[in-house]
Amino acid sequence: MTPPANPDRPPSLVRHSMDARGVLAKMPAALLGFEGGEPYALALNVREGDLLTLSERASGCHDPAWRHFQIGVGFELLPLEIAGRDLTFEERLFHLKPQHDEPLKQPGSCDDDLRAVLAEREYPEWLAAILARQVRNWREREPAKYFLLVPSSVTDAEIAACVSVAPYAALRFFKARLSEEELLTAIHDSIEGGVRFAFGWLTQEQIDRACWDCPGVLLAAHATRISDDQLQLCSNNDPAVAFDIRKSMPPRRHAIVLANSYVISLVEKLHRQLPNFEEEVEESLIRYPDVWLKAHWNDFGRLFRALAAFAEIRTNWDFMSRLLLRLPAEFRSSLALIIAQQV
Repeated sequence: MTPPANPDRPPSLVRHSMDARGVLAKMPAALLGFEGGEPYALALNVREGDLLTLSERASGCHDPAWRHFQIGVGFELLPLEIAGRDLTFEERLFHLKPQHDEPLKQPGSCDDDLRAVLAEREYPEWLAAILARQVRNWREREPAKYFLLVPSSVTDAEIAACVSVAPYAALRFFKARLSEEELLTAIHDSIEGGVRFAFGWLTQEQIDRACWDCPGVLLAAHATRISDDQLQLCSNNDPAVAFDIRKSMPPRRHAIVLANSYVISLVEKLHRQLPNFEEEVEESLIRYPDVWLKAHWNDFGRLFRALAAFAEIRTNWDFMSRLLLRLPAEFRSSLALIIAQQV
């Protein structure tokens, strides 16, 4: 990769986008250099369809040279035919307006990759100057981003500020450097950070709070370490994650997770096969009817209607008769009453 043609007067690079309300916005991006005549740039939070405008003033030239690109499908950089001038407002609006009703795609977070790049110390001089300028800007104007993306540069003197403005980053990157007071403060201010990086320090009240604030994170990291009631609450609050982990749980806790997450099964069936799912539900219900009833206000009628509506499980006479034969004795009278009401 080669540096910009005129390092003393680096090019201007701007990303143009349109938000969900149709409002145009522009954000600066960083030009890192060129390879084969094509620009290499750092632009954050891009989506398919966004525009990138590059302007560069060569030495001795009054007017800048303009180049425009659009981020195409698969985030390919596509040059626009318009050159030699800036885009008009109408041209930006035309190119940014979605051509279909599908949501625009956005790449996943590149924070880890960016963090690795910024941790490197061996750069060409021209690139080091660009990155150093960006790090300075984050440190002075967006300290939370500085602590999250450039932890390798954080000094001991900056740890207290990190706890204050970026408690998640403090727990993730500097836990060993925190005092007990700083650790507890960071956990209080970032329950998700506490769940991920300091679970052993959480109180039961904080775990209860995590069931609401970050249930999926809690399930994915510590499903085997939380109580049955917390497992039920998390499964209700993030059924997609719960449904995915259900088969990794021991039988009774599998029932708790399944009874509170099966509502997502219709959506899951659109994306993948769920072999023997009806049998899985039926066996779990027969073995742990108390768990299933607790999740449905202790009412077989509500349970059957929910299974039919949210999982398309046929709760017909055959289904109920199998339950009547196999349920523990103490549950049969309640089920028989439901059957009698439908005759």
